[in-house]
Amino acid sequence: MRIRIIQEIIDKIRKKEQKDVSFDFSQNKWEFIDFLTEENVKLSSEIYNDDYIKVNGLIFENSGKQTKLVIDETIIKQNYAFYDLKNDYVVFDLGANIGTSALYFANLNNVKKVYAFEPLVPTYNILSNNLNLNSKYSHKIKCFNFGLGNEEKQLKVKYNIDSAASVGSTGMFDSCFENKSTELIEIRQASKEILPLMENSENVKFMLKIDVEGAEYEILPDLYLNGVLEKFSIIQLEFHKDPLPLLDILEKAGFLCLYNYSRTDDYTLGFIKAIK
Repeated sequence: MRIRIIQEIIDKIRKKEQKDVSFDFSQNKWEFIDFLTEENVKLSSEIYNDDYIKVNGLIFENSGKQTKLVIDETIIKQNYAFYDLKNDYVVFDLGANIGTSALYFANLNNVKKVYAFEPLVPTYNILSNNLNLNSKYSHKIKCFNFGLGNEEKQLKVKYNIDSAASVGSTGMFDSCFENKSTELIEIRQASKEILPLMENSENVKFMLKIDVEGAEYEILPDLYLNGVLEKFSIIQLEFHKDPLPLLDILEKAGFLCLYNYSRTDDYTLGFIKAIK
């Protein structure tokens, strides 16, 4: 019920302002943000050349058309910011893509370890290169070249380097790609992979970041049914369909949730922040 009450407030504000709403936990106030498009991305970064981008002390391979967009969302706008500075954290980064979020987390003093999962080999290779470019922080990151779901399987997915941030095991955005190739990816059961890593971590809290282009509807139920979801203190995830099934699971697991839509003309894409 509390989720729906909060969301009613957000909807009323959005209808009045015609803008998207995000919640800033640090200032306890509403912050309005315009929907970000590739055309209006403005990076406070220093472009060395066409091959590399430096931003906020991090260096990234300029690997495709979505690179600046992903950097802007993760590094500049800090979409995955969290404000618990009193506790140490281990972060599970599901859908690590080219490594912007993993490096963002590793740059935080109270993040002691990042486990990054990226199933697509071409994207994983770019991720590995970006970690090599940022050795000051990459020692805190362990990468896995497979994705997570609710069962063990191999899938063929459509791939385009310029749309790498939108490629997923569900094929949700395949129709948007041009010059598609086919990649074989490995998926493993999320609860079986995450729980042993948690058990090897002591005196830390756990944060879960999910951006997996639709596979969140497999991952979250698997973690909940196998008693893993409740072990996280913070969950930040992007949803790509109706958010209510995800919100119901999170509330059952004891989380307080806030969510917003990424666009005012599309109520199937958005962001959930859940805390205990």
